[in-house]
Amino acid sequence: TVRVGRSRSKHAAPKKIVSAFGDSGLVTEVLGKRISYSAGVFSQVNSHQMDRLYQSAIEMAGIRMGDQVIDLYCGVGTLSVAVAEHAESVVGVEVDAAAIEDAQKNAADNDLTNCTFACADAGNLAAWGQPLQRFSLVMANPPRAGLSPEVIEGIAATRADRVVYVSCNPDTLARDCKRLCAHNYQVSAVQPVDMFPQTTHVEAIVKMERLGRG
Repeated sequence: TVRVGRSRSKHAAPKKIVSAFGDSGLVTEVLGKRISYSAGVFSQVNSHQMDRLYQSAIEMAGIRMGDQVIDLYCGVGTLSVAVAEHAESVVGVEVDAAAIEDAQKNAADNDLTNCTFACADAGNLAAWGQPLQRFSLVMANPPRAGLSPEVIEGIAATRADRVVYVSCNPDTLARDCKRLCAHNYQVSAVQPVDMFPQTTHVEAIVKMERLGRG
């Protein structure tokens, strides 16, 4: 697969993606679920540690059958699909339209009917659906820039009793935890996962719990 574009930045979206040979996507298994990725969408770079990362996030979340979950920056829905069998419902929010198409396919391929997905910036709270207070668990896996102020306010508005935050940037993770602490949350668990061996980078999962639902 070839990414074609005029920008010099490696972070810029390509003008088009051309399949030179072979399949234009990838199908893999994560925590026993069939997951498809189209060319150009985000995926974890370390496939060997992916199960460990997502399993740790699920264990830290302590998901209950009555939970209504919102999965922010859901990508192709890998975590949404893994969580759905343990929860009442899952809403995934992702700005990448191609990733949302994959997420919808992944939910269908795994026979899940309690997953819905919205193609929108995570800061667009209208895409989360109403009422925000119905969510008891927030899961977020943002890019290195972390959570926008709008997302922080949205999480606070849900009054969810648990937030599980998967981060590849300790700096923005610490910043966002501090901001959530100002909204009556506290850090209750931290689990680093080495997704980038022999580098200075680390993935981390933080569980935050709300000090009362009031």
